[in-house]
Amino acid sequence: MGQRAHALRWALGLWLTLSGSHLLLGQASPPQAPKEEAKPPVTAEQPTPVAPHWTRNPGYPTEIPAHTPYHIVEKGDTLWDLAGKYLNNPFLWPQIWELNKYIKDPHWIYPGDPLILPTAAAERIAEKVAPPTPEEEKRVPEVAIPPPPPREYDIAERWYFECTGEVMENAGAFRYRVAGSEVGPWHMHMTTDEVLFIDAGEAEGLQPGDRLVAYHDQGPVPGLGHYFQRMGVVEVLATQAHTSLAIVVSSCMDIRPGDYLRAEEPISVPKVRTFPAVHPYEDFPRETVGQIVATHDSLAVAPRGQIVTTRRDFFASAAEGQAIIVDIGKDHGLDVGSWLVVYQERHAGRPVPRAGYFPAPRYEGPVREVRELPVEPPVQPHVTAMAVVVRVGPNWAIAKIYRSWDVTYVGDYVTPYAP
Repeated sequence: MGQRAHALRWALGLWLTLSGSHLLLGQASPPQAPKEEAKPPVTAEQPTPVAPHWTRNPGYPTEIPAHTPYHIVEKGDTLWDLAGKYLNNPFLWPQIWELNKYIKDPHWIYPGDPLILPTAAAERIAEKVAPPTPEEEKRVPEVAIPPPPPREYDIAERWYFECTGEVMENAGAFRYRVAGSEVGPWHMHMTTDEVLFIDAGEAEGLQPGDRLVAYHDQGPVPGLGHYFQRMGVVEVLATQAHTSLAIVVSSCMDIRPGDYLRAEEPISVPKVRTFPAVHPYEDFPRETVGQIVATHDSLAVAPRGQIVTTRRDFFASAAEGQAIIVDIGKDHGLDVGSWLVVYQERHAGRPVPRAGYFPAPRYEGPVREVRELPVEPPVQPHVTAMAVVVRVGPNWAIAKIYRSWDVTYVGDYVTPYAP
């Protein structure tokens, strides 16, 4: 029993000695010196000699090459911790071991052993040697943000192109007409998803799947012809020799028996980046001058974008969002997307109301006085609106008013505008 206790006491003393502790059995612990902070790893400008030290890795290099990142092992270091410190990932410790072949067992490294670090650790070392200043920490890094692509806008809502009409001399351009409703002769108004008959069939060239646009003659446009309003689009379901069955796939207004039909053409809506505008009293070139010959009421739009109501007659005035018909077109240089300035020529000789004070027996308030001025030539044109062309013919154009400063009337002047 005594020999066993003696062996345990001897083994415990040996372990304390090898661990570097001065604590012996029966002795008090001496005061410990403050632990020095680990020196930051560096990249030397010149070759650095390695101090002799005790280690079980006798093949360690005696000199660190210049400009090589390295670390001198201190007590408690492990390859795992050093990889996390310098490579941001402790699982990369084999990269450090790969550069230090003199280490036989990666679990055993000793204070004083030099460790060559991967090149990827150089920047990490530089950061530790030269930490950022407070000013640099507060500085916001400049990031080059590319400018967003320029935004483009439709010159007008798509239904303006799908539901505005055309000016024609007569109905000679139409080959087919609506014969009636499938419901019966008393059903005079057909809209989306309703079925109708067409007065033409296979002999006239119609086939199932053909799409036709329905037009209604709205009446004459002074000096230009007739205005044919687009009413909707129908698709042929079945054909016979001289008749066809079709369904209304979209409607701007109610289609009626007798309305005209012709083949549908693709519609493209031009895009712009900005909508130009002139000052109401700005002077502008007027090489080509036309006049507004007709207007029609603004269109009411359903949530799906289809026109559900409209006034069928022409009106004498228009404002922002409404359409105007002018007597200049492609022959005068206009095209879809062309800009128009709408203006009036005002004369100084028209009555001008002015306010004045006149004594009266029973009333002493302000009285409006009308003074007649001499009739003189027109003053500088007064701009009332800006418009963009959505449909155009040889000598006519339909334009949407997208900016309005004053009421626009039939008879007002228009001229092309190049921003």
